[in-house]
Amino acid sequence: MVRYVDPSAGIELALANETYPELADVYSRPRTDASLKLAPDRLMGELLASLQRAGMNDYSSRGRPEDSPPGRAYLFVDQDGAQRLFPKPMSAAAEEARRAFVAMTLVMTEYYQHVGGGQYVDNPDGHDFFRGQR
Repeated sequence: MVRYVDPSAGIELALANETYPELADVYSRPRTDASLKLAPDRLMGELLASLQRAGMNDYSSRGRPEDSPPGRAYLFVDQDGAQRLFPKPMSAAAEEARRAFVAMTLVMTEYYQHVGGGQYVDNPDGHDFFRGQR
């Protein structure tokens, strides 16, 4: 799973392998939001490789989202139980780290935009909207 969160902007994007066993029914149950999308395994592999090329291994450390400083954006990768966290660098951080974070957020948003997602909606009257359309 790869997750990008920016609390100050209200952004949360998450991609997980479509074969991730615990998420097999993610589109079949009600959720509070549709930020999590399931992507083909091959695409997730490409995403992970792209993040590595952008510097994920160089600038991240072991950690979970709870370890990120409160209110700060972060990228999180959980791959085969190994968890990596890359909080957004402060403005005083090395330029390379700041550039790497921006590059990784761009990579994540690019992949995320091209994956379709579904959302279970419990709205028995929703079909009425289409009855007026002719």
